[in-house]
Amino acid sequence: SKDGIGVENPGGNKDKEKIQNNEYLVLDLGGEVASSDLVLTDFKAGEYAGWRAFDASGSQVGSGSIQGEADKIINATIAPGTNYQYLVFERAATNGKDFLIDGISFTRGGTASGTPDRFDYTLTDSDGDSDTATLQINTVNSIPSVDITDHDPAGGGDEVVYEHGLTSIADTTETVSSSLTLTSPDGIASVTIAGQSFTLAQLAALNTSPVSIDTGEGTLTLTGYDTATGELSYSYTLKAAQAHGAGDLLDSIAVQILDANGDTGSGTLNIRIIDDVPVAHDDLDTVLDAYGYASSQVVTTGNVLTGIDSDSSPDANLVSDTMSADSPTSLTSVSYQGTTKYFTSPDGTDAGGNYIQFDTGGSFLKMYEDGNYTFQITDEAYGGTLYQVGSKTPANMAGLWDKVSLAAFTFGTSYTDASGKLNLAAADGTVDFSSQNGIGVAGTQNGMPAPQQINHDSTTNQSEALVVDFGIEVISAKARVSNIFLDENNGEIGKWEAFGADGTKVGEGIIDINSVAYVSNNVGDASIELLDPSGNTIPFQYLVFTSVAQTTPIPTDSSDYFVRAIDYRPIGELFSYTITDADGDSSTANLFIQSRLPNPTIDPDPIWTPITVPTTWDDNNVGANYVGGSGDQAAASANNQASTMYGDSDTDVTVTGNDTLFGYNQNDTLYGGGGDDQLNGGAGNDTIYGDSIPA
Repeated sequence: SKDGIGVENPGGNKDKEKIQNNEYLVLDLGGEVASSDLVLTDFKAGEYAGWRAFDASGSQVGSGSIQGEADKIINATIAPGTNYQYLVFERAATNGKDFLIDGISFTRGGTASGTPDRFDYTLTDSDGDSDTATLQINTVNSIPSVDITDHDPAGGGDEVVYEHGLTSIADTTETVSSSLTLTSPDGIASVTIAGQSFTLAQLAALNTSPVSIDTGEGTLTLTGYDTATGELSYSYTLKAAQAHGAGDLLDSIAVQILDANGDTGSGTLNIRIIDDVPVAHDDLDTVLDAYGYASSQVVTTGNVLTGIDSDSSPDANLVSDTMSADSPTSLTSVSYQGTTKYFTSPDGTDAGGNYIQFDTGGSFLKMYEDGNYTFQITDEAYGGTLYQVGSKTPANMAGLWDKVSLAAFTFGTSYTDASGKLNLAAADGTVDFSSQNGIGVAGTQNGMPAPQQINHDSTTNQSEALVVDFGIEVISAKARVSNIFLDENNGEIGKWEAFGADGTKVGEGIIDINSVAYVSNNVGDASIELLDPSGNTIPFQYLVFTSVAQTTPIPTDSSDYFVRAIDYRPIGELFSYTITDADGDSSTANLFIQSRLPNPTIDPDPIWTPITVPTTWDDNNVGANYVGGSGDQAAASANNQASTMYGDSDTDVTVTGNDTLFGYNQNDTLYGGGGDDQLNGGAGNDTIYGDSIPA
């Protein structure tokens, strides 16, 4: 029957294919089983079928009955509590009913062996006739598996740890915690991890007694096992920096599972070890300006590796470099102006060890292999090294401006904020490198004819702006400009503005026939150097180039030009150095030595002495000068609001008013009065007091 198997009775009633009264269906399961699940059909509520179970020797080990249900199809389990090999089905003695067996499944148990794929059954009718048939069972074997989640798909590992975590207690990235899943439908006989075997009981014990395994590169700690889900928890800790070339490496850990049938499954847990690298950080040190000082006074020392400023130079900022876990990290080379020297071939050795030395022309740097250095100015006229970006002759500009940073502003966009400071964050233009004549700002407005240059729009009186950031303060610059024509509408005009390191504007100038040293009709050099009223250099870090209206403006054109090259002189010297770890990983940083003016000596609690305003001073002569002799005192009274005085030695004083006082070549004491005074020491050892008036 399509509804199941029974006992065929050709001479029987209409249900001749079912198991009827005095008919028996015997199933040989081919080996002992612990239980079996049946599906019976055509079996209503109140009707019963009987069964008996026999072991391999033929002894009955259990019996029972199965009651039908309303839908005529029921599921039943036969589990007499002991193993059996044979099942005999018959109508129940009470309320028995004909029925069919639609299917059977069973679980092997006891001493049964082998995997039966068939069993025989015998049908016997009421006349005693019997027949035997075979039921083929197709058994699908379950293979165990190891499932490892890939948390590092891009890097080629499953989990990631970092060598850098070995360098400090606070950094724990040398450890990772995760889990994998063991799946075995036929049960677990053993699990082998990195060569160490565990039974199922030992896995379950991990929850209270973790086990650590040395993989060579690290320590794998098994921390727990969930018997319900098969989840095996673990942590992995890198033991030490690895001996390998530059780059990452894998710690591959084999995992194998053996099930109760002898089948195996395997996987590989890959831990990617991220190679640590050293990181060098830029350093800034300062040294006194050379003018007027002996060479022993214009020297500074420090250490680029440790970041220690050994002489505590004002405004210095030395930063400790980050050492690699792949120790040792060594200082391997020093560079200056395109020349690199290596400690494998040092310039010399003295009590400080191997050293490299660069003579810059007026100064020198001596750097040792342990990071210690000495920088000293040897020439009073020393003014720093001249650098150049761009090209003074037509050239491909791309790549020639890499030493500086550039920014561009379109028409109408302000490059300063509400306080007047430079605001690079507002830059919204594109620097144009397409012309061999120089760089400018891409785009134009209202039909102005030079979209590659720094344009002025005669219609709106707006200009594009090009900003050059030298990265460090400089004391002078010379900009070569191009396409700024002398004969176009009576002359094109540009403008530059200089800003200090903090963005404060410190100077400006016009680029025209009066300020440019022309080398042709449209190419010339604009020199940029700023001095305060006393003749001292004012440093700057940024230059902003714009255009202004032509001398004779017209609606369809206005000033426009390129910046072709800039020569600039930083306040000091720029060196670079490279550190390298044991793997060969390296990092390079800069050491900038900046010249500075000496800070004035300030007495926080001066002792004032009475003075008398000299009778030779003309109080009514605004802007007059007074020169004091040796031992004299010089002072400006309240009546003189803009005076300049020159003291020789002893004590020089300004009273109220906005005065300027210069000390000469002796040891002067300069007192500021109640106004906005400017006090300038001379060549002697001068002492300067602030805005107070002596008693």
